[in-house]
Amino acid sequence: MLDSIYIAQSGLAGHQKGLKTISNNVANMNTVGFKSSTASFTDAYVADRAAGNPLGDAPGFGGAGLDARTATLDFSSGELRQTGNALDAAIDGDGFFALQDADGNTVYTRDGQFQFDAKGSLVGRTNGMQVMARDAAGKLVPLDLSKLRTNPPKATATVMLDGNLSSSATTHSIETLKVYDALGGEHTIKLTFTSEATTTPGLWSLVVLEGTTELAKGEVRFTGGVKDPATTSLKFDLASNGGGTTSVELKLADSTTSFSTGTTSSLAMKEQDGYGLGLVANTTLNAKGEVELTYSNGKKVTAGQLAIARFAATDGLREVGQALFASTGAAPEIRVAGDDLKIATQTLEYANVDLTGQFSNLILMQRGYQAASQVLSTANDMIQELFDMKGRR
Repeated sequence: MLDSIYIAQSGLAGHQKGLKTISNNVANMNTVGFKSSTASFTDAYVADRAAGNPLGDAPGFGGAGLDARTATLDFSSGELRQTGNALDAAIDGDGFFALQDADGNTVYTRDGQFQFDAKGSLVGRTNGMQVMARDAAGKLVPLDLSKLRTNPPKATATVMLDGNLSSSATTHSIETLKVYDALGGEHTIKLTFTSEATTTPGLWSLVVLEGTTELAKGEVRFTGGVKDPATTSLKFDLASNGGGTTSVELKLADSTTSFSTGTTSSLAMKEQDGYGLGLVANTTLNAKGEVELTYSNGKKVTAGQLAIARFAATDGLREVGQALFASTGAAPEIRVAGDDLKIATQTLEYANVDLTGQFSNLILMQRGYQAASQVLSTANDMIQELFDMKGRR
């Protein structure tokens, strides 16, 4: 009967471990990227007493209780919830985000809570580990935007005007036209058109001013209200604030006209190709896992792309805490989001815990524990009865 006590004790210990697994699952039901586990049991078997096990009393004795094995991880996808955070991401499909810890070790996770640290590196918001991207050679590299914090300026090379310069007007001005020098300095210029129709029909004189400084002057001609092909562009120089000059060419679009519309002209700047220094104004992730930077000068840049690690089998993954997993088997295939794999932006994947199933398993564990304790109690009673029999002699 002593062997029955040991067997029952193994049942108590095993179901206690099962309860611990369920408890951990339920406690993490709202943890981002958490993967639930299932308690795994097997029967203990004693083939021969000669093997040295005190429970065996003959060859082929058989059952010797319960053996609780390592819990089995469930890597099925969890619920996707929108967060509105521009740097939150969830993998829509198989795979893991790759992170690198302070020791250079690579770990994997489904937790897509990301942020940029003070150094410009994309890191996990809960663990501070560097998020990895895939380089051109298919290798993992840290996703670092420290060199992209600013967008360099571009000097204005061309200013294009378009619209109608009313032939009935005597003057027309384009105020506060913004252009940029080679160092990103912003300049405000003014264009003044004056009709010379009293002496030469269709002729306009043009003066370019910055403040009170005259930068250039020229002429614009129209024939029958249409810009004369002989009209050439006008060039002027901007003095850069840090020294040097920037040459700017002023052009009229071919569609520019000079028809009578009263004293109102619509001629205005259509476009200019310069811009000043840009600072990062917004950072987002797109459906391909690419980091998109928007700068204060209106320019956009696509930076690194999140790496996605895919394992042929997840048996070689083990938990290391914080919804992170380490590989103990073959190296994963490093991929990026594409046609068959997408990133859900402003979204997080929460735990894949099935609460209904966990409560059902909880009942089974409780009943198993109760049954094992009842067997233990009965075996104890029987041993006590044996002791009492000796005492009654």
